[in-house]
Amino acid sequence: MLVHTTKTTNSTSQIGPLRAVGAGAGRLTSSAVTGQEGNLRTIKVAAATALLVLATACGDDSGDDAAGDGEGGAAATSAPAVTEPAVTYPPNGEVAEVLSIDNTFLPGVLTVAAGTEVKFVNNGRNDHNVVPEGDLDVSTWGVLEDGFHQGDTYSYVFTTPGTYVYYCTIHGTSTVGMFGSVVVTEP
Repeated sequence: MLVHTTKTTNSTSQIGPLRAVGAGAGRLTSSAVTGQEGNLRTIKVAAATALLVLATACGDDSGDDAAGDGEGGAAATSAPAVTEPAVTYPPNGEVAEVLSIDNTFLPGVLTVAAGTEVKFVNNGRNDHNVVPEGDLDVSTWGVLEDGFHQGDTYSYVFTTPGTYVYYCTIHGTSTVGMFGSVVVTEP
């Protein structure tokens, strides 16, 4: 009897016996079949056996739940993902400026080294705000319109490398209208 086994990282499991299929499958012996007919039958039996192995290996695993997660299949053996902590840098004393002019921020993209203070200046005729994408209440950084009237300034020191998209909610969105980004690089 042939037994197909699969090897996972932690265990070996038997899928079950393999049986030859077709007419005379159980009677095939080297003494019963000779010549080309024997070779042809041997090839047919080998092909049928291979198909059976593939069908068994690729079949429905819904009853096999080695992982215990209700999904079927073998237990996962990968290590849990490790999240690297964000690298931050101290203030470096440098200051860069972004002008808030009616309906635009200048420059639209500002690139600075981590630790740089970015000073937003409202040089427009209207009130504006500087809102980080995804943070409408400016809990991480930014300023709302009640603190950013004509002539006001707002400063923030960007200590972690990354791209920080911001916009004025009065005059745009994070992709259209009055928006910009600060690209913070490693020092």
